[in-house]
Amino acid sequence: DDKIILYSRKSNGTAWISSVIRFLPNGQLDNSFGTNGQIDLINIQNSYISECVKQLSDGKILVVGNTSSSYNQFTVVRLNSNGSIDTSFGVNGKAEVPFDSNTAEEQATCLVVLPNGSIVVGGIIGINGIGKRIALTKLNSNGVLDTTFGTNGKTVSPYGTDDFITNIYLLNNGSIITTGRVQNQGAYSRSVAIKYNSNGILDTTYGINGFSVLPIYDGGDGFSAQQVDGKILLPVISGFPTVFRLNLNGTIDTTFGTNGYYRNTAINNDSSGANSVAIQADNKILLATTSLNSDNSGLCSVVLRLNPGVLKTATFSNEINLFPNPTNNEVYFDNSTNLFSTVSVFNTLGQELKKSVLGFSNNETINLSNYQNGVYFLKFSNENSSVTSKIIKQ
Repeated sequence: DDKIILYSRKSNGTAWISSVIRFLPNGQLDNSFGTNGQIDLINIQNSYISECVKQLSDGKILVVGNTSSSYNQFTVVRLNSNGSIDTSFGVNGKAEVPFDSNTAEEQATCLVVLPNGSIVVGGIIGINGIGKRIALTKLNSNGVLDTTFGTNGKTVSPYGTDDFITNIYLLNNGSIITTGRVQNQGAYSRSVAIKYNSNGILDTTYGINGFSVLPIYDGGDGFSAQQVDGKILLPVISGFPTVFRLNLNGTIDTTFGTNGYYRNTAINNDSSGANSVAIQADNKILLATTSLNSDNSGLCSVVLRLNPGVLKTATFSNEINLFPNPTNNEVYFDNSTNLFSTVSVFNTLGQELKKSVLGFSNNETINLSNYQNGVYFLKFSNENSSVTSKIIKQ
């Protein structure tokens, strides 16, 4: 509906208070949301700091962060579409996951929602005598801990001493990739992608023992992006704006840029690297950075745009096995692994002719009997990814 959701935090002098604010498409506050367009989460627990929000397909909103009493812990709050607390989620609208009661450093920073409504939350935890490590936890759609994930619902990556996570991605087979930084004590940080199997166990076939660590120092907290073919664009936030592309197995994609990365050396050397990467609808790549302006009197924002290079063609033709193809009327496919929630039918002009909700069986059906003979495109989507396949009606 083009409304804009914003989260913020403020201090009342004794505790942090998080707020969720909703704006109409014209930029005015949406007075139908909360109280005069916003809700202050002041009754969650002592101090609540939000780090990420996600609107679900039913209009409800997940707010991820951490609550603090004697120690911090991962926290997810679910709001109804009108801004009220959804008390059917977790305990009175809140799900808390403590990792270690002996540390004050537990901070949830991002999440991904699976097709069945379950939630994977990522963040960092402090481990006494070691430092900060990347951690994941999984909640069922009702906010209850999924104890089949990792170890009793939680998993902690075994790497550095000052790590951080910025993004989580869901692959079509249910596996999970996180991105952020890893840093060993006394060393520079490096950008990293980490892959987990759908059960929360590290996928040691990815990169080196589950970790794809960039070979360049001063990586960090930049926001990555995932292309339509599943490849990850991983930024480096220090020095000249730089972004690497990773293959699905965690190796550097040497077909991208120069030996797997793009670097713009024309930007002033005092830039802050590539702070964020985003993908446009046409698959072109946006890099956000800052640089000194022409007279070196101050910083200015810079956006660079790159062509996507060669995308994995199998994503568009073979990942969804449609049969029969060509077809006279109905087409069948297996959705038990990919778990796409909707399918749209497009003609060759790009016009959407039909959109249907899918089940998750191995024998889903699309009826094309009402369409003229010709070429059509079927776009399969869920909240985290989409795949387009060609079908011929004859």
